[in-house]
Amino acid sequence: MREIDGIEYYPSRLRWHVEQTLRGLYGAVLRDMRALPVVDEAELSALESTYGFLSQYYEQGAEDPERARIMRGIGTSLMRLLRANAAYIEGQELPWNSRSATIQTLRAYGHGEGALVPFIGVLRNEVEPFSQEYFDKLDQLFGLIWTSIDLSEAEEQALRSLLLVEESSQMVAQTIVGALFLGTMQYFDVRKMELLFALWQQHASVMVQGAALGALLILGKRHKEELLCLHPQFVEQVQIALVADEKQLMEALKVIQIAYKTTDNHKIFREKILPELRSISDKLQQVMGHSLTERIEELQNGSIDREKLEEVESLMAKAPDKFSMLKDTEQDVAYHMISELKAFPFFSKISHWFIPFDEHFPGLSKDNVAAFKKLLPMMLQGQRMISSDLYSYALVPTWEQIGSAMLSQMEGQMPSGSPTEITFVDGVKDFVFGAYRFYQLSSHANTLINPFDHSPEMISGAFLSSRCTLSEEGLLSLASIMVRFGQYAEAGHTYERVVHDYRTNTAEVWRGMAVASMMRNDDEQALEQLRRAVELEGKSEVTVRKIAQILIRLGRKVEAVEWITTGEGELGEGIGYQLPLQRATLLYELGRTEEALKAAYKADYVTDGKNLQSTLLLLELLLSLGKVEEAGRRLEGKELKGELLLWAGLVSIALGHRVEGLSQLRKWQEEGSLGAELGEKLSLLEHYGIEPWEEALIEDIIYRQVQ
Repeated sequence: MREIDGIEYYPSRLRWHVEQTLRGLYGAVLRDMRALPVVDEAELSALESTYGFLSQYYEQGAEDPERARIMRGIGTSLMRLLRANAAYIEGQELPWNSRSATIQTLRAYGHGEGALVPFIGVLRNEVEPFSQEYFDKLDQLFGLIWTSIDLSEAEEQALRSLLLVEESSQMVAQTIVGALFLGTMQYFDVRKMELLFALWQQHASVMVQGAALGALLILGKRHKEELLCLHPQFVEQVQIALVADEKQLMEALKVIQIAYKTTDNHKIFREKILPELRSISDKLQQVMGHSLTERIEELQNGSIDREKLEEVESLMAKAPDKFSMLKDTEQDVAYHMISELKAFPFFSKISHWFIPFDEHFPGLSKDNVAAFKKLLPMMLQGQRMISSDLYSYALVPTWEQIGSAMLSQMEGQMPSGSPTEITFVDGVKDFVFGAYRFYQLSSHANTLINPFDHSPEMISGAFLSSRCTLSEEGLLSLASIMVRFGQYAEAGHTYERVVHDYRTNTAEVWRGMAVASMMRNDDEQALEQLRRAVELEGKSEVTVRKIAQILIRLGRKVEAVEWITTGEGELGEGIGYQLPLQRATLLYELGRTEEALKAAYKADYVTDGKNLQSTLLLLELLLSLGKVEEAGRRLEGKELKGELLLWAGLVSIALGHRVEGLSQLRKWQEEGSLGAELGEKLSLLEHYGIEPWEEALIEDIIYRQVQ
C-alpha cells in the first residue's frame, strides 16, 4: 500500500485517522471520531448521514455526477476536524512551543478566537501607517494569521480585500505572505494557499509575487497528499498558471535549490574557510593595529613600514583560492556572514524575520542607518541584500563610528549607483532566503516544522508532480542545476522525469542520469544508464573509461579489461593514453604482468614518454620483470624529481649502484613522500638479489636520515 507522506507531523493518536482519511476510508474514521478530545457532534452526524446515503446509492448502482465532489467534501471536513484535534493536543502537550506561546501573547492583547476580521479593520482604518503602533499591530496580525487553524470564509475575504482589492502596501503584503506560509507549514489550510496564489497572480509588486510563488511551491511539497486527494481543482488551477509562465517557475525553483544547498555550503564555511579567515585576521592583528580605527589610521598616515606591508600582501594573496566559495554569486554567500548577527532583540518577534526592510522602522537609529547606507554600495558590490540581512546590519551600532574613516579612505573608489531594478527573482530570494534564516537561526523555529530539513525535490510536490508540468528543456535545466549543486539523488529523479514525461531516449539524458547515480554511489544503476547511452551514440573514450571505472568499483576487473580492450579496438588509433594506461594498471593488479607491459608501452608511446603516470607504471613493470637496464635507459635525460627519484633510486640499487641509489631515495623522501610506499616498492628488488633484511636496512637508513 502506498505510503502517505506528512503523517508524522500529526500527534501519534491521530495518525491512523489522517492516513485513513487521505486513503478515502471515511467510514472507518467516522466510527472512531467521537473518541477524540474535540468532537463536533452536529457536524459528525451530518457527515455520517451524507456518507451513508452516498454509500447506499452507490451500492444500488445509482449514478451521481456529484459523487466525487461530495466525497472530497466529506474528506475535507474530516481533515478540518482532525486539525482541530491536533491543535488542541498541541496546546495540551506543548504549552510553551512557539505556536502556543504566540496564542498566549495574542490573548494578553485581547485577541482571542474570531479576532482576525475586526483586527484587519483596525489596522486599515485606525492606525497611522509606519508608526510604532502600526508595526506592533502588523506583528499581531502576523500572529493571528499564522496561528489560525483553517481560515473562515469571512477571514479569507477580509484578507483578500486588504491585500488585493485595496492593494495594501508592499510592507503589509510581504509580511502577510510570511504569516500565510508559516501557518500552512504547520497545518494545512487551503484558503491560506489560495491567498498565496492570488498574491502571486494579482499583486502589483514583483517582490510580493516572487515571495508568494516561493511559498506556494514549498507548501505544495509539504502538503502534497492532501492537495492531490481533496483539492485537485486548486492544484489544476496552480498548474495552469505555472505552465503559462515557466520562466518564473524556473527562476523560483533555482532560488529554492540554492537555499537547500546553503546547509552544505555553511558546513564547509565553518569547517574550512572560517578557521582560515581567523588565522589571517590574527596575523593581520600582529602586523597592524588591533582595532579597525588603528588600522585605518596607519593606512592614512602611511605609518606601516614596507616589511609589514609585504607581509600583509603575502597573507592576502593566499586568500582568493581558498575563499572562492564566498564569491559565488549563484549561492547564498551572505548567510555565512550574517549567521552571527541574528541575536538582536529585534529578531525575538517572528514577524521581524519576514518583514520588508524599512529604514524608518522604529528602534533603528536614523544617523546610524544613514551611515550604513553610505557604505552599502561597497558591501553589495552590485548585488541585492535581503530584508532580514539589512535589518541585521542596520542594527549594528557602530556604523557612525567607522563609516567616516572608511569613506575617507575609500574616496573615489566607492562603487556608484545601486543594484539593478527590483525583479521577480529578488522577491523569491527575499522570502526564501529569509525563511531559511528563520528556520535555521531563530529560537522560535525549534518547535516548528522546518521545510529545509527535507529533500529539495520540488518537482515531487503537488503542483509539479503531474506529467509535463515542466517542459523537457525545463526539467533538463533543473537537473543540471541539481548536479552542479551536489543534489545528486534529486538530479537523478529529475532525469527520470524527463524520460517518463517526454519518452526522451537520448544519450545526453542517460549520461546525466548516470552522473547522478555515480555521485550517490549507485554503481549498478549508473552502469546500466551508461550502457544505454552507448547503445544510442556508440562508444567514446570517455564512456569506455567511465564504464570501466564502474566495473572496477563493482569488483569486476576482468570484465573491465575486456571492455577496455574491445573499446580500444573499436575506437582505433585516435584514442589518448588513458585507456591503455587504465588497462595496463588493471592487468598488473590481476597479475598479468607481461600483458600489462604491452599496454603500458602503448600508453607511453601515445604520450611520447611525457606523461608521468604512464612512465611510472612502465618503470615499475620493467623492474618487476627483470628489465632493469631498459628502465635505466628510459630514465636517461629526464629531470629527476618527485616520484621519478624513487624509481631512479630503485633502478640504481638494482644495477649495483647502491650509494647513488640511496642518495636518490633520500632526496625523494625529503620531498615528503611516505615511508610505507618505499617499503612496498623495495620488494621489487628481490629480483636482483636484494634480500628482505637488506630491504629493511635500506628503508631504515632512508627513514633515519630524514629524522
